[in-house]
Amino acid sequence: MKFVSKSNNLRIVLRPGVPSERITGRIAIQGLYIKFEGGVVNVVDEETIKLMLAHPGYGTDFFDAEIKPKGMTMGDERSSEPAHDVMEIENGYIKKNLNPKAKITLTPEMKQLINEMAVEVGAKIAEEKFSQLKEGLKKELQDKVDIKEPAEEKVEIKKEN
Repeated sequence: MKFVSKSNNLRIVLRPGVPSERITGRIAIQGLYIKFEGGVVNVVDEETIKLMLAHPGYGTDFFDAEIKPKGMTMGDERSSEPAHDVMEIENGYIKKNLNPKAKITLTPEMKQLINEMAVEVGAKIAEEKFSQLKEGLKKELQDKVDIKEPAEEKVEIKKEN
């Protein structure tokens, strides 16, 4: 059965090895290890296949090639090394980029969605800033001007005959 991993050089311990101890008389027990080369390993032993399927990393770190989960890529499709910028240099000056990055093109739907999201976020930020500014000005005015509540005055009306 063929197993595939995202990592190019993944190593799995199916059965750990135990070193020998001469004092106690224990003999060495050989372990069982699997190494993915280029992200792929082919296992033919039925017992080893059962151990691989029972491993806790099955389905996350590696999977079998026949049942490929969505979103997982095979190791040979994508390199684990990042893309390099290769530049042409002449007399100590950079002349030309030999592998420029591809430009991102946005569809009209994507542009509209980005604009709507920007307007929503901008409105929220503006509202928060306005309320903070309003509270700050209110406190500043109250500190500068001593505002007193007008007292109720009694008005007496005198009637003359």
